Amino acid sequence: MYAMSSNVIPFPHRGYFKLLAQMQNMVERIESVRRQLSRIPVMSRSDQIAEANGLSLDVTAIIEDLSDLEHLELPDGSATGIWHERLQAARTQLDWFNRQTVYGLRQGNGAEQMSSALAAAFSEVERLVSEHYPVEIGC
Repeated sequence: MYAMSSNVIPFPHRGYFKLLAQMQNMVERIESVRRQLSRIPVMSRSDQIAEANGLSLDVTAIIEDLSDLEHLELPDGSATGIWHERLQAARTQLDWFNRQTVYGLRQGNGAEQMSSALAAAFSEVERLVSEHYPVEIGC
């Protein structure tokens, strides 16, 4: 610990670095999926079908990252029950949009609308995570 002007600032610990690494991985995955989603409207039907499997795996990994983040607590224990419920709802919504987007890609209909909704769900997830974990992450 380092004392400065009667304020005590704790040194980062292993859990903090684990949190940073997990958040960095999640942010990178979200950005990768956003790039995938932005390409969907200009893809051929066969490319959209091929993209569906990779998209599904990437979004599933993000949902797992969110589950892990939900169980990681900062030392101050600032998470509330309401925050956990909102994160669970956002994960459920993200999972639903993921399944609908992948289904739409495979069927060749409505993929653009669903991919747009999936991108919006990512924004909500990022807002919730940054609300609870005020950590700057450099992409």
